[in-house]
Amino acid sequence: MSRITWLTAAVIAGGLFVATTGASAAVLYTTQQDFSQFQVGAVGSATHTAVATPDSDASTTNGLGNTSAAGGAGTAGAMTIVMGTFSFDNSGLRSAGEQGNAAFLTELKAHPQVSFDFTQPATPPTVTGPFFQLGIVINSSDGFGQDFPLITDPAIVNLGNGFMRETVTIPASQLASIGGAGPSFFQFGILINSNFGAGTTFTVDNIQTVVPEPASIGLLALGGLMGLRRRRA
Repeated sequence: MSRITWLTAAVIAGGLFVATTGASAAVLYTTQQDFSQFQVGAVGSATHTAVATPDSDASTTNGLGNTSAAGGAGTAGAMTIVMGTFSFDNSGLRSAGEQGNAAFLTELKAHPQVSFDFTQPATPPTVTGPFFQLGIVINSSDGFGQDFPLITDPAIVNLGNGFMRETVTIPASQLASIGGAGPSFFQFGILINSNFGAGTTFTVDNIQTVVPEPASIGLLALGGLMGLRRRRA
């Protein structure tokens, strides 16, 4: 089985555990102004540009991650990403420092499950065993995290507008100091794991926290009870 097939199978398997996608809690990044705050990474990492199209949600309200005008009026758009030479890139797509953004940090601590919309790039014809996987990077004084979807996260969803939606749960250990002394630095970013090669282009939009649906929570709880029953049998 090819790597991309294996990844897809794993995602589909995750859907057996969580049947529904959670409701949006709060938008973190969605306008061109939000994405313009993302920083340039190391040489060889991906580059990014705030663009008007494609746009997954057409929102003109800045997200909580906007460090200068959160909740204010913005310009609808998204972030187009061009891959660099790194096949595993955790440095090129990070937000500005959010350590002083109390509303953003409080929301992420309360709802650590995060979804984002993305366009699937075309598979390069010269690549053998193609794979393309996105995740979330947390770079903070609590530690450095590289997070991909868990089997208990909702499966990737085709939104029917040219975008897919992926959901990732950020471990509590990466958010530990929020609500206490607070992180001395905190960056949120997009993680790329792919062999598609330099110049591959795709778009990310509508990064938001998620509240799991009651049905999903029930399935997870049921799974835990079944596990206890097996151990006691």
